[in-house]
Amino acid sequence: MAIKNWHKSLEFTENVETYSNLGSLYFQLKQFDNAIEMYKKCVSLAPDNHIYWGSLADSLYFSNGDKTLANDNYLSAINLVENTLKINPNDIATLSAAAIYYARIGLKDKAIASMSKALDKAPNDIFILYEAAIVYQQLEDMARTIKYLKEALAKGYPSDLIQTAPEFEPLVKTEAFTNLFLPQT
Repeated sequence: MAIKNWHKSLEFTENVETYSNLGSLYFQLKQFDNAIEMYKKCVSLAPDNHIYWGSLADSLYFSNGDKTLANDNYLSAINLVENTLKINPNDIATLSAAAIYYARIGLKDKAIASMSKALDKAPNDIFILYEAAIVYQQLEDMARTIKYLKEALAKGYPSDLIQTAPEFEPLVKTEAFTNLFLPQT
């Protein structure tokens, strides 16, 4: 229903937030080709927004598409976050986003440094904890991935979003991941 309503609203006016909301919903539903189309619209309407470039790159990364094209979009996002961090090097959301982008293209040291800085500044922020899990999953560090997922869950991050996130699909059948969602005694 939400998809239909958002598409209907776009008939009246193009709106980057609506395209982004649709892209996010399609991404969560793992309809990556649809997400790609929505994020391409976002990038065309707001080319200076790293979030849209990163979301487009993530959609390309998780689709069966060209990883080189995903990397090109991550590089665009990285350029924008690095410019933002020159102005405000303490922006935790931008530091965290940068860490994800760096991890996706294999810049491990930069990813860890950026995420460490974000975690130092906001050690209890559930979104930063969740994104730390994404970074460490990308870097194939299972222990840290589980650690940050556990912390995010303990602080209230929705378990259904973790269980259905494409980033954590490789972990779904592991005991460590499954144990995160068992009742604690």
